[in-house]
Amino acid sequence: MRPRRDRVVLSLLALVGASLAACAADPGPDGTAAVRARKPGVAKVIVGARPTGRADAAYDQGVVLGEIDYGSFRLLLIDERAAGGAAGLAHLGLPVRDDLNRVDLEGGALDTRRPEDVESRLEPSLRRDELAHARAEGRPAHDGLYLVQLVGPVRDE
Repeated sequence: MRPRRDRVVLSLLALVGASLAACAADPGPDGTAAVRARKPGVAKVIVGARPTGRADAAYDQGVVLGEIDYGSFRLLLIDERAAGGAAGLAHLGLPVRDDLNRVDLEGGALDTRRPEDVESRLEPSLRRDELAHARAEGRPAHDGLYLVQLVGPVRDE
């Protein structure tokens, strides 16, 4: 039974690769937090809803690229390089939430900021480029199992 489960996981990885590639090619404006959040070098940090010294310091240094307000907390998108890397973020007291950029599957972890790395790990015969084809052809995607990762926690809207 193990080989069948492995094929399912590999097929899911193929769909994820295609989904991520389609998302990475999103022609939306670069000014949206959702677009910036999936770029390499952008760290996600959760802070309280009210202003804090840590968040204020990040804003003062000009390293905050965007903010998503969830009401009871905020998700800050930080330019990790401008902040001084992991050490700079630690100095600011901002815990990076790498788990918000990762999808963990039995077949391995997928970094959704790097769709090309995900696709490069797949055998060509396992790639399913349905989303990319549908977008290029201007048609809806066919029914299927698609894995979607949101920028942060789900919000009621």
